Amino acid sequence: MDKKTIIKIGMEQMALDLACSAQDFEKTENTIVTYQRLPGRRMFSKEDYFIQVATFGYGAVVSANPLIQDWCKEFFSKQRGIDCFEHPIMREIDLELAKYNKKLNVVHELYLPYYKFSRRLEKPAVIRWFEKSEIPNLYNDKRFKNALNYDANSLRPDVLAVASYNQGKITGLAGASMDCKKLWQVGIDVLPDYRHQGIASYLVGVLADEIFNRGAIPYYGTWCSNIASRNIALKCGFFPAWVKMYSVDIK
Repeated sequence: MDKKTIIKIGMEQMALDLACSAQDFEKTENTIVTYQRLPGRRMFSKEDYFIQVATFGYGAVVSANPLIQDWCKEFFSKQRGIDCFEHPIMREIDLELAKYNKKLNVVHELYLPYYKFSRRLEKPAVIRWFEKSEIPNLYNDKRFKNALNYDANSLRPDVLAVASYNQGKITGLAGASMDCKKLWQVGIDVLPDYRHQGIASYLVGVLADEIFNRGAIPYYGTWCSNIASRNIALKCGFFPAWVKMYSVDIK
């Protein structure tokens, strides 16, 4: 499975999420579509999105509620896709969204993996794997909110985890949520006293390999200012694939 194939799978999933065509992500111009709930989309919320914007580095795809579509068609026709995620443009989007009691949430950077990436990482002294049925046993420990959903009934359930230990105590945890059939998202938390020892990179790396072994593709999410997280992704053989933002209600 080469990089091109993995990106194609990512585009196909995002097409389900935004109710567009996978080919729309390869266009140089921006594409405006009507948001709808398609079967197979990633289930981050039970609520409908008012607007979602995503790019794989070419034009942006804007999936919008009909109430804002005319504005989107006019506004986004004047923007380059990659510029839509810069603050001056986002501010103008926010001003329009405020009319509907909405605002933009954070901008997510999503990473996909190179297949069979060769890692030379030092293994922590002790690790332990947790299958889906065992993961709820970890939920009483609330220190790993980047790795676990802490919800046995989540729309995107925790399905696999691996932890590192020191003298019988957990030091770090990487978890995978089944966001959709083909893509499992990897999250990582390492306790402060054990950071900068390579634990995060090791756990993310072995978890990514095991997700591949189980017939799915691991992917990794972070944001631009989280340099440590971005470095973990790169060290473990992930590459930046797409960027996404979406609206939430103003509360």
